[in-house]
This record gives sequence, structure tokens and C-alpha cells, in this order.
Amino acid sequence: MQIVLERGVDDIVFGMTEAELVTLLGKPDKVESDSEYGITRLYYYKRKLVLNIEDSNDSRLGWLEVHNHQARWLGLNPWTLAPDILLARLGHYLHDTYAVDDYGGMESYNFDRYWLELQYVLGDLSAFNFGVTYGADDRPLWPPR
Repeated sequence: MQIVLERGVDDIVFGMTEAELVTLLGKPDKVESDSEYGITRLYYYKRKLVLNIEDSNDSRLGWLEVHNHQARWLGLNPWTLAPDILLARLGHYLHDTYAVDDYGGMESYNFDRYWLELQYVLGDLSAFNFGVTYGADDRPLWPPR
């Protein structure tokens, strides 16, 4: 499983509709609608993925939650890297700095310009989350398929 920032994971590309995702991946193990945030979450247990379909983005895939410890980013396994090493590599790659939110046993490291969030629970990477990026007009920059 290859993580490609600003694009998606493998053949899963930002901008896909729920129907396109189901055709590609099959029926999700669980579907959850969050009317408060206008999101439908598709849970794929074996893939360890959560796909977020966003009402505000024409009901398209706009956010991915990767929990799969076999996933790779630029050939690296984020789950095996020390947090400071992964954050430094991401910062260098993105030419950006991150902010951290500390929730006690969970820390969230965010590269806001790139819609990237790393969630650490008790010091271990729990989720590599990222979304579609936005242009100056606050419209999503959908990647080509």
C-alpha cells in the first residue's frame, strides 16, 4: 500500500465518489454517517483504511485515514520510524513545519498546508491521515485519475 500525499493510496484517489470506491474496493465493512460534520465514513477493516466522503466537496473522497502498518510513504514505513525522524522527513519533503496538539496519551502532529495529520497514541503511530489540498480559492485541488 503506497501513500501518495495530495493524491491518495494506491488506486484510491481523492475526488472519487462513494459508488466509484465501492466498485474499486467492494462493499465496506461498515458505513457511518456523521450529519454534524457532513461526512460519510467507509471502513475497510482488512485494508485498515477509513475513507471520508465529504458533503461539502460534492460528496467526494476528501480525507483518508491509514491505519495499515504495511503502508509505505516514499518507500518508508512510517510505523517503524521514530516520531522525530518521520516528522523531520515530512518537514523536509513538504518544506513546511508542523503544529502539535497534545491530548495526554495522544498527540496529533499537523502539517496544515498539506492536510496531513499523524496521530500518535502512547508514543506509537496510530494513524497517518491526509486529505485533498485546496487552492487559493478554497476549492479542492482534485488530482488527475
